[in-house]
Amino acid sequence: MKYGYIALAVAVLPVQFALAQDLPLSFSLEGSYILEGDSLGHRHFGPAIFPGEPESEHDKGANGVLGLRYHLPTYFLGLKVDHTDVNRGTPFELGDPAEMGIRSTVVDIEYGRGFVLAGKDAIWTASLRYADMAFWTDNFVADNGPLHEFTGLGVHVGVETEFPLQRQGWSILANGGLSLLDGEIETSARGRWTCTDCRDTSTTALGADLKVGLMYQQGPTTSWTFGYKTTYWSDVNVEYSDNTDLGGNQGTSGTLLHGPFIAFNISLK
Repeated sequence: MKYGYIALAVAVLPVQFALAQDLPLSFSLEGSYILEGDSLGHRHFGPAIFPGEPESEHDKGANGVLGLRYHLPTYFLGLKVDHTDVNRGTPFELGDPAEMGIRSTVVDIEYGRGFVLAGKDAIWTASLRYADMAFWTDNFVADNGPLHEFTGLGVHVGVETEFPLQRQGWSILANGGLSLLDGEIETSARGRWTCTDCRDTSTTALGADLKVGLMYQQGPTTSWTFGYKTTYWSDVNVEYSDNTDLGGNQGTSGTLLHGPFIAFNISLK
């Protein structure tokens, strides 16, 4: 991973449009638990080596998001850093799904404005997005196998909505977004892995994110949100890590990560 770990986390909570008009600076901190899941099309070995291998899986992990927004009268500027770390799991064995390790860091430079959606205040955002992701599996023994690293640059657009409930201070939040990144998947070897046929792959990755939660407005400037989030990426990993018996990676595949989250937001005058 080119830029290593980013200390615990980041994802920006939706900030109410009314608050955005009055409070110039807001900070957000979010943490989530990534549940176990399947990869979307990746296999450690291709059919030329081991026909019928099941798709790779990933173990449990953690995600953190840190956000900062500076609010002006009619719009805001923001910076958001999102980091995910998923356990590698056990080394690969023939006939069993490979257990994939995943690390990703996504950085957004945001611009946002308020608007009215179905009679409710909402926010739309447009961001310049950079992503750095790494995927790896162990070939029979630990710390020995392929490493696939995706780096990409592009745009993200999103909508943040809030629907107040009858109980004072409580709201339903629903955020969603799409991104398009132009990038490259670089493949290299770890340990004694043979990478004679390794090659890099240019790719265009499509991303989608969705977050639904229950928000409690603790005071005029602080809020908590509890909910569930999911993130999808296409074409950020290879399809086969080795289909030539010499580390010949082929094709592209995606990933889907999801789990519960808790987030805290504070606005400063």
